[in-house]
Amino acid sequence: MSSHWRDIMKAQTKSSNLIRRLLFALIFALGLLYIPGAIPWQPSAPVQAAPLLGGADLPMQAVSAGELYTCGLRSDGSLTCWGYNLYGQTVVPALLQGMSYTQVSAAKFHTCGLRLDGNLVCWGNNDYGQKNVTALPPEVHYTQVSAATYHTCGLRSDGSLVCWGNPGIFDYGQTTVPVLPVGVQYTQVSAATYHTCGLRSDGNIECWGYNSHGQTTVPALPVGVLYTQVSTGLDHTCGLRSDGSLLCWGIGSTVWNTVPALPAGLSYTQVSTGPIHTCGLRSDGSLVCWGPNSYGETTVPTLPEGLSYTQVSTGSNHTCGLRSNGTLVCWGSNTIGQTSVPLPGAGLLYDHISVGGTHVCGMYSGGGIICWGDNYNGQTVVPPLPAGVRYIQVSTGNSHTCGLRSDDVLICWGNNNQGQASVPAPPVGVEYTQVSAGYYHTCGLRSDGAVVCWGESGWGQADVLPLPSGLRYTQVSTGVSHTCGLRSNGTLVCWGDNYYGQTAVPGIPVGLSYTEVSVGSYHTCGLRSDGNLVCWGSNTSYQTTVPTLPAGQTYIQGRAGSYHTCGLRYNLSLICWGRNTEGQRNVPNPGLGLVYTEVSAGGLCTCALRSNGTLGCWGDPYYNQTKVPAYGTDTASPNVLRITLTDDNPTSAENV
Repeated sequence: MSSHWRDIMKAQTKSSNLIRRLLFALIFALGLLYIPGAIPWQPSAPVQAAPLLGGADLPMQAVSAGELYTCGLRSDGSLTCWGYNLYGQTVVPALLQGMSYTQVSAAKFHTCGLRLDGNLVCWGNNDYGQKNVTALPPEVHYTQVSAATYHTCGLRSDGSLVCWGNPGIFDYGQTTVPVLPVGVQYTQVSAATYHTCGLRSDGNIECWGYNSHGQTTVPALPVGVLYTQVSTGLDHTCGLRSDGSLLCWGIGSTVWNTVPALPAGLSYTQVSTGPIHTCGLRSDGSLVCWGPNSYGETTVPTLPEGLSYTQVSTGSNHTCGLRSNGTLVCWGSNTIGQTSVPLPGAGLLYDHISVGGTHVCGMYSGGGIICWGDNYNGQTVVPPLPAGVRYIQVSTGNSHTCGLRSDDVLICWGNNNQGQASVPAPPVGVEYTQVSAGYYHTCGLRSDGAVVCWGESGWGQADVLPLPSGLRYTQVSTGVSHTCGLRSNGTLVCWGDNYYGQTAVPGIPVGLSYTEVSVGSYHTCGLRSDGNLVCWGSNTSYQTTVPTLPAGQTYIQGRAGSYHTCGLRYNLSLICWGRNTEGQRNVPNPGLGLVYTEVSAGGLCTCALRSNGTLGCWGDPYYNQTKVPAYGTDTASPNVLRITLTDDNPTSAENV
């Protein structure tokens, strides 16, 4: 690109360029990445548990707590999920009239729901084939599902058990179901990250997979006693017995493996194991939890008089309990809103945000997309969806927008002067799993690990670098004239224009890898596995000069805008640096008791998602891109065009 053309591009401040937003690195920051044999993660300081939300007007019949999100099954068979939604794991597929859900299982990045007709449907991440449900034989249906990080298991009406998924380097045999003796069937299944257990019809428990701490070595039963339920944690397993006693085995720490003694006359009726904490429901309707309590996840709320607990589900650092009046309460870590039980009529709760050149798009919890701001090219007019289909990801470019749907279809709209909105059809059996909309080009990540790009390629920004044998792309991010792709071995490659050094990826120390990439106009930022954020390329506004963090702190997100950059830190505080002509780096206080959970930096404005699902935007208001659609907006349709705008640009912003 000539320097003259660069000057013209820089002058287009009212149509500045995009930021792609993804939340890959949050898992590392919250300590949820686990390596077999490693010491379980402990935070450096406790995080205050969020106030309980929920009420008598939200009747539930079951709950499933995933790692950073939660799903609740209502009494009418409808299903709602909230919290972390990077892969669309909280976007529940719509059902045909007369159909309902009967069970739900929330994992790490994917969710599975059992339908009334005995069929299973799974949604969210599918990197390991964990949502590819095994086909049923004739006259057989599914009766239970258990979803884990890399695999899923389903119990069938003929007593057989099947598991699917390909954990790859994390394969410890957790999908290899043991054959049972003749006449014995499986009656329940519980899948964990690295091991699986099944309850048998003869009252025994069968476990298989990783056994580093004895978690698959089931204790023998006393004479006349049977197992009645099994629940798997990360490195431990618990079994409920027919005499009302509860036994746990596995990792040797007495902190989360020692079951509290029962008061006289009581018994345990249900058990739920999280990665490193456990909860047991007792026969009097009381609930007790034990294990690490860094986020308040084992501090059970006191019940109102006359109520009892009827079910418990443990997530990674949070817990949810269903009460006898159908209300649901959750406690523990609320960093991604996983304990904030949604209330009917609460209005728009945002899951994701993407800021483009002069427009913004937000994906809300109903699976719809709302866009606002500059609409000169139709980039904010979201196409209507077919019945039963929802959006699971959105990406905003300079003047076009792309949305990935739950039926695996990718569509783009808005400016198409360079073909950037003309999505190429993938091969048969291959689907798009992520999209990044750039200035005049777009790139999509496919389920086969390939990246394809279309639109302008004058600097080679759409000419994807070939992969070495055995590797896959896991993320793609696009800018004005360059593109970057993260590969499955943690290496990062960039292609296209390198005038400012934006494609020259810095080397990293041995043993470290890149976990995320974010491409701005002419600079690039990469997050490393040690929590350090590095940026390179154009530094005309100091957008690549990453602020030094206090000792012990790390970054969990880095988002590159046109000429500014924002980073979310381990303590969920947000800081931005670089150009500040429109106040785009003046981060406001998120509000009492709230934290920021996601940030997207665009042309001249910035938007961030708060832990209660609300959204704040600040910076240039010229195209109303900082005016966020208000609560109370009708969300019955996934394509909302009539919206009320509120000016969320704060008057007292902190200049950081």
